[in-house]
Amino acid sequence: MSGTRRWYAGTQGDRFFVAEDVDAASARHDRIVAGEVGVEADADLCAAAPALLEACEAALAWLDYSDVTAHYDRLADAFHRDTGYMAPGKSVPLEMNPGEEWEAERAPAWHKWCAERRAALCSQLRAALSLARGGGR
Repeated sequence: MSGTRRWYAGTQGDRFFVAEDVDAASARHDRIVAGEVGVEADADLCAAAPALLEACEAALAWLDYSDVTAHYDRLADAFHRDTGYMAPGKSVPLEMNPGEEWEAERAPAWHKWCAERRAALCSQLRAALSLARGGGR
């Protein structure tokens, strides 16, 4: 798989370590055994893995434009669930009979909702990276 990075992990007692290839993992293990390096950063990274995974999945859901129509439909569905408004560009069912006032509120609500989602995603990513960097200690 071109472009895919492989990571190797190991333990020394109750300590974890990670490295990008087998040789680096072996060398890292030897340095840990010799007491030359600490493993706090590796343990932090292992502890943060679930938060990092969740943040990456959320970012991908927000940023994946591989199918633009499906991407917009996902966002529009979430916007409708969160606000009760149909997203701009989506047809409003006749039974909703929203009126002109509702139509005027829809675009500003969309822009506010998108800004809030982006801010929440950035916060989630920052928190996960902080945890991976040892901020959770």
